[in-house]
Amino acid sequence: MAICRGCGLEGPTDWCSLCNILVPEITGDSTSLMPEEDLIDRMISELGVERGLKEQNELWNIIENQPAQSIHWIFSVDESEPFQWITEPPPPWSLSQEDMAFIELGPGGYIEVRGRRRLQRGGILPDGSYLSWSNGGFSIDGKPIKIPHQCLMEALEKNDTESVDWRKIILAINVAISYYDPNSTRFGGRMHGNRRMRQFGRELTIHPAVKLLNEQNLANNWTRNMIALANRYNAEVNIHIHKEDLSGAEWLRRWEDFLRQNEKSLTQDNHIVTRTLVISEGRLFLRIRRGTRWKKIQVPADPKIWALLCDWILSPPMHADHIRMRCIQYGLFTTAPEFILDPENIRGVQFFRNIIAENENVELMPERKSIAVVGVSGVTWLVTPGPGPHNSRFQVRWLKIDGKTVPLRQRDNICIVETDELRGLVLGDALGAISLALIDDINSQTKIDTIGPVLEAANRLREDEKTHDVRTRNRLHQELEGNPAEQLVRRATETFPRLWSVLLRLPIGARMRLTPMQNNGPNLRFDTCNTTLSTNGLGERMVIYRMLRNAGWERDQEEEERLGEIRI
Repeated sequence: MAICRGCGLEGPTDWCSLCNILVPEITGDSTSLMPEEDLIDRMISELGVERGLKEQNELWNIIENQPAQSIHWIFSVDESEPFQWITEPPPPWSLSQEDMAFIELGPGGYIEVRGRRRLQRGGILPDGSYLSWSNGGFSIDGKPIKIPHQCLMEALEKNDTESVDWRKIILAINVAISYYDPNSTRFGGRMHGNRRMRQFGRELTIHPAVKLLNEQNLANNWTRNMIALANRYNAEVNIHIHKEDLSGAEWLRRWEDFLRQNEKSLTQDNHIVTRTLVISEGRLFLRIRRGTRWKKIQVPADPKIWALLCDWILSPPMHADHIRMRCIQYGLFTTAPEFILDPENIRGVQFFRNIIAENENVELMPERKSIAVVGVSGVTWLVTPGPGPHNSRFQVRWLKIDGKTVPLRQRDNICIVETDELRGLVLGDALGAISLALIDDINSQTKIDTIGPVLEAANRLREDEKTHDVRTRNRLHQELEGNPAEQLVRRATETFPRLWSVLLRLPIGARMRLTPMQNNGPNLRFDTCNTTLSTNGLGERMVIYRMLRNAGWERDQEEEERLGEIRI
């Protein structure tokens, strides 16, 4: 038996069915991306250390001591064609304290015109790249970029800066910090109305290197759509960086090798990765897990460490270096075994699990990443953990009425605003509370106003269904009325038995007239009662003759001669 890595429950797999639903929303991660404990132990032991580091400086010492063969690309400075300045060349790039304070203020900051012009004029980096600032952002050789300017200033003050290709390492960092929302509909995300259904946690992204892939060499339609979207919606993606700008990078060569061997096996899932590098307040940070939370640790101002991190982060997801980076993120600062959830969230998961176990009206739906709750009204509610209306932590919509699925166009999310008390609870407790409220939905509508309209709509649908059943029954009855086979059955089982009853019960001396058919009118009449019958063909006439003989009726030929009629 395995132990759930989220809550500690014993079971057949590393993740229980409830943690598979709740952990991505609590932590922002995907359970499929979290490395196995054995893999974390092996990868970290290869670095020569043990899990559970206390000081972040130990991490940078470890990375600095790694083989540097793969970062050769930051020392291959592009030898541009010789040129000559026709005016006074810009000075070496640098920022004053006043400049950095102004940049930190953002678009609303103020600086004197002289200072703004100085920033716009920019300066030259040791490799000859031209770095400047204007309109709230930096650019290098005309390409808009983001830079950890404080880290860059510190790095430029060190020795041996002339041999570094600063332009290439800055562009690589910009690729590494890119963020693609994997929940977009172009990436296979599900839509409900105009609302996007979250499938991946907030800490996940499409691999940052996808923008640089060669679309012409890709046969996978999903990857084509991914690149197309990266070119259209680029709030956190630098679309100005191209593969040619980073030629020679080791991680880019790995991608080219990977695509040649695995192009047709590319899928959405093996492009999802964890967010790693971020720039904040002019400094570069690496995101790692400390205990059960994600934290940021500052990256030293060392271009060699930057290049090595970019190599690991930007390598294909299945490459050993990328896996090593993921193991560092998830396991270097944690001890084993350590549950993903903190004790309070574990108690919340256990509370919700008990509610599910004790109520037959609450059921997990793993394929939907949701919980189905059947209310006393007969409405089945679908509770899905994830961003909801008014920043709530879940979405609620109705799914069925009396066990029958509601049409998709009518399954709108209902707005349930979390109260301060509910928001103060962990997610498991909050979902347990809302599930109990939905079980007793008839009474809960007095406190949750949006439940009432759904119950009214459910009653209207029930009435419409009854009306539909009546109309269907009437239509089927009309169809049977005109069905020849049904008419034969009805005459054989209803009409002729009634005629037989009349023949037996009429008194002696009663007369019956059987004339030829005329205009589909009745051609069989009795003198002493109102019974009539219209025969259909010779076969029915022969049946009537036999019935008359068996019932003791005889032809009255004298009456026929007197009236000039036949078959009396």
